[in-house]
Amino acid sequence: MIDDGQIKVEQIAHEYESVYRENNLTDSLGDIVFIAEEERRSAIERYGKLPSPKIASLKAYVVYCIRKKIITDIGEKTIEKVSIDSSNPVSASLAELLQSTPKSLLENTAEELFVKLPFSERKKYWKTKEHLFADFEKKYLKVVDSKNIMAIKKGYRDFVEFNLINDKIPKKAFQFFLANLDKYIEYCNEQVKEIVVKKDEFFSEYSSAPCYICAQEFLKVNSADELLELMAVDYPVLRKNKKKIQVSLGDGAATKYITETDSFLVTVRKKVNSRHQILDLIHEFSHVILMMEGMNKGADYLGQGRYLQEKSVSEIVLRLLKKYSLKVYKAYLGNKLIDLQIALFELEVYRNTQKKLPELSAEIFNKCFLGANQEENPLFMLNTYLLFGPLKSLLYAVVDVETVMSSANKLAPLALKV
Repeated sequence: MIDDGQIKVEQIAHEYESVYRENNLTDSLGDIVFIAEEERRSAIERYGKLPSPKIASLKAYVVYCIRKKIITDIGEKTIEKVSIDSSNPVSASLAELLQSTPKSLLENTAEELFVKLPFSERKKYWKTKEHLFADFEKKYLKVVDSKNIMAIKKGYRDFVEFNLINDKIPKKAFQFFLANLDKYIEYCNEQVKEIVVKKDEFFSEYSSAPCYICAQEFLKVNSADELLELMAVDYPVLRKNKKKIQVSLGDGAATKYITETDSFLVTVRKKVNSRHQILDLIHEFSHVILMMEGMNKGADYLGQGRYLQEKSVSEIVLRLLKKYSLKVYKAYLGNKLIDLQIALFELEVYRNTQKKLPELSAEIFNKCFLGANQEENPLFMLNTYLLFGPLKSLLYAVVDVETVMSSANKLAPLALKV
């Protein structure tokens, strides 16, 4: 039987106290402790019924279950229907935008433009649709303002700081990101200079996104099982627990630890080609490796925060791609500029840019992809992550700059303040 000397239930509950308070869910730490204590007892009972060998130690399993229960409780109590009549300004402003520019319009236009039509017909097609997006910029900036106001009311500088703290991105890591941006961009562009592409198409605003991965040869891996065996050469824990890993297709890439069965569900994107699905799998299998190795030794995986999780994953991915194929590794770095481009665009937007957004989008693109010369790019509007995953790219951009430049030994001295 586990005791409170090993698992500090009240300490875990206290970590989430400010979140409950700022969302007006409860003023009582005791309410959170009650949720945590109930889950502690249930988790211990559940753990005892799991077949051996188990992935996680008892302590790691119980702590994971407690955190998952609290996070789920917060999510269920704070989720709000997007409605123009909502008293929540964030919800109301997003609803107002979607009323004039529905998500289906964004997705269908992007699919028609970037998937179905040849490059030569895209500009003409966009001109027939452009009027449907006339109010997007004004209403998107209203969403941005509402998120910043929400963050300020909760005690943060803005929505950017809100995300940095929620993802547990250290101030020092963000400073590294800012200090090394130019060197990182130069380094990643240097890696892909030998990949032959049609630059007039590749760097056009009518290209979905520059993809170096699809512009050259790729890894000779044909299935998830084959990739797992390849990665297991360096990380035997994958083969040891192979029967506890299930792979499926979905709308996004993700890894979920199923506490009821002590197993993993790995999801890869169904709407991308096999090359990008393999890259999804390398990333998600790396999460599985870290959870298996860490939780077996008692690690508090969820307590680490997303920054440390993604940093460790990035280090594994970079190491393996270098080993498997230097060409693929270099192309992968070129594609990482896409995440950076989105992150820099959102940073400018959320920190009160005075520029027109199509011009800002083009300027950021030209900064990231050396040799590009866009004047304005209104197609930033078709990126639904701006609405449904705001600042999601920032975490990955911060991690990428740190891990890539550290491994390349190209870190600049810290000279910037956040």
